[in-house]
Amino acid sequence: IIAYDDAEFAQKSYDLHLQTYKLASELNDKEGIVRSLSPMGDFRGSFRLITIEEAKAYAKIALDTAIETGNDELIAEAKLFLYYAGSTMEMGEELAEFLRQRNDLVRLKEILFLLTFRNIHIGNFRKAVEIANTNIQIASEISSPPVMYPTQRGYALIRLGDYKSAWESLQQEIADPSHKFGQMIKNYGVGVFYVEMSDYEKAKEILENVVQQSIELKRAWVEGTARFQLASAIIDSIKYGKCNISELDQLLLPELEIYSLSRSGFVVASEIEMLRGNFDKALELSEQGYMKADQFDGRYIKVSHIELSARILSKMGRLDEVLDRIDEGIKTSAEMGYLPMLWRLHATKAQALEKLSRLDESKQEYNVSAEIIKRLADNIPDEGFRQSFMSNPLITIIFNKSNERG
Repeated sequence: IIAYDDAEFAQKSYDLHLQTYKLASELNDKEGIVRSLSPMGDFRGSFRLITIEEAKAYAKIALDTAIETGNDELIAEAKLFLYYAGSTMEMGEELAEFLRQRNDLVRLKEILFLLTFRNIHIGNFRKAVEIANTNIQIASEISSPPVMYPTQRGYALIRLGDYKSAWESLQQEIADPSHKFGQMIKNYGVGVFYVEMSDYEKAKEILENVVQQSIELKRAWVEGTARFQLASAIIDSIKYGKCNISELDQLLLPELEIYSLSRSGFVVASEIEMLRGNFDKALELSEQGYMKADQFDGRYIKVSHIELSARILSKMGRLDEVLDRIDEGIKTSAEMGYLPMLWRLHATKAQALEKLSRLDESKQEYNVSAEIIKRLADNIPDEGFRQSFMSNPLITIIFNKSNERG
């Protein structure tokens, strides 16, 4: 617990758990073995102090030992560790149901926290909101500060386009001076919100601060996530003529395949290549990212790559390929409620149809895009945010095209 806000404590805590595990092994203290190993999941998940291979090995020892004891509580603790180390969604849901039946609210809260992340990762944002709501209620019942749950919920709501609820959720984050981790996470969510509102300068300022906070708290996964989102803010700012392309040279990106709560690393890398005019390389990166996301059915990431590849193909003049691909993204976005992505997909399709001189069809797509944007704008909680959102140059183009007389 201390380690969440005092990064130096994490290594000390890890060392103590390892010493306890070795001593418990020497004494054949099976309960001691399980309890000393179970927190190792967080040393992997939050602090990257052990590798995924080490985490899986420790988790197997913990679970095998817990099963030998026949103690349901120890088995639940070991299974929770195993989920940290990379088990399936189905196992997580089974464990949550087991803990719910036992009324083990402390561990239930933890597995639901992880399941919220997993649903965000695969793009099931509605489910993520539902689980986060449950977890906030559980935290209240056991008088535990719901650190990060409001930001998890807020992030999912942003991707669904429920901006009013998202902003309200972000304001509920536990971010007082005694919760440095909560402050950092809230700042991240607010930074994402400002990107959505097209206020790229404010977003950059906030996300640069998150990067610094994550370094100070030694949260490598937050740093990677924030760097990708910061890059996205800079990329969008360049695309819409609000900053110089030279800013790309200042970007320090993590490895493309690291876990990120925000944009796919491949989307960011592909966008950068497209801005530099390297369309073949941009398309290669986007298609690579799509295939990797397809391995775990990451629907939001897949749709992001469909939208991006369509824009790249349009730049390359391969308009028929745009139309061949984009309807998959439109269908998934409509089914999953990705409204901010949906208006962009319809706009990209409209532009391709326009270039092919299929003007009536193009006008229909512009109209659909404009209607979605109006719906989103009506759900923005502040007039200043609304004006910033509507100032996006692409939105201006969409409304101009939608309002043109046939």
